Amino acid sequence: MGLPPFAVLRFLSCPSRRCVALGLLLAGASVQAQTAAPAPQPRLLCRIDQAGEILELEALPLQDPYQAPLHDIHGRFLFKMVLVASAPANAASASGSPGASLAPSTSAESGAGAYAVDYVKIYAYDNARTPPTLVQYARYLHPAVSSGGDSAALTGIQTVYSAWLEREMQYQCALRERQP
Repeated sequence: MGLPPFAVLRFLSCPSRRCVALGLLLAGASVQAQTAAPAPQPRLLCRIDQAGEILELEALPLQDPYQAPLHDIHGRFLFKMVLVASAPANAASASGSPGASLAPSTSAESGAGAYAVDYVKIYAYDNARTPPTLVQYARYLHPAVSSGGDSAALTGIQTVYSAWLEREMQYQCALRERQP
């Protein structure tokens, strides 16, 4: 993209060093403005239906998968979502973002400036007894980020049951992009 046409003409017709410096400054500002936009970040959206109520949960990429929160679903189930993604090179140097110290993406198919999702893990526990019992574990390696509106794009509709109380929970998850 570079300089607008009128700036190039003005630059070519001005022989002084000041014009050269101004032209270089404008070119640098143009390149910096093009690269300053942060990459969209993946997010995992899950819609949970239990006891006639619908909950919507969101998970962002984590550095440590053991820090993913465990969500209580009406005291009957526990639900955990883990999203691990490699940050692009320009986001890895930024501070304050959830994926700030993640390794830069080296995947050829992820494209420049995009997060590469390494994996998604979903855990569903029956919370009827102590300790909670794992009733479903799902792992998705290198899933694609979907752009459509389907809330079940990643998992489909999943149903889990409590063995002790005959309770049922349905969930569906999709991987989307989140603008920082």
